[in-house]
Amino acid sequence: MFGWLTGKGRATKNARQVKALAFQIARRLSARYDAAQTTAENTRHWAAADDLSADAANSPEIRRIVRRRARYEVANGSYATGMNKQKANDLIGTGPRLQMLTKDEAANEKIESE
Repeated sequence: MFGWLTGKGRATKNARQVKALAFQIARRLSARYDAAQTTAENTRHWAAADDLSADAANSPEIRRIVRRRARYEVANGSYATGMNKQKANDLIGTGPRLQMLTKDEAANEKIESE
């Protein structure tokens, strides 16, 4: 595929230049995880991070606090209320509905509407 890079004369010179340029770019490139960096801006954000497992972090006392706060938000916040209703409608639906399948369409509609 790159046979032209390994040929004689000018192609060899181009291959060396390409390799040298690739090496220079690789030396300048340094990858890192942003979440692993501790800076003046994110120190307070990560202050409460700990090494607890999910089970240890969700002790009964913590679950009680989170449950109370979630109930408060649903009772007093329109965003949380809307999300809660949407999740309930998606999961459960709006409730069962009667569907009559007799031969009399008028009777079916009347019974279903009642």
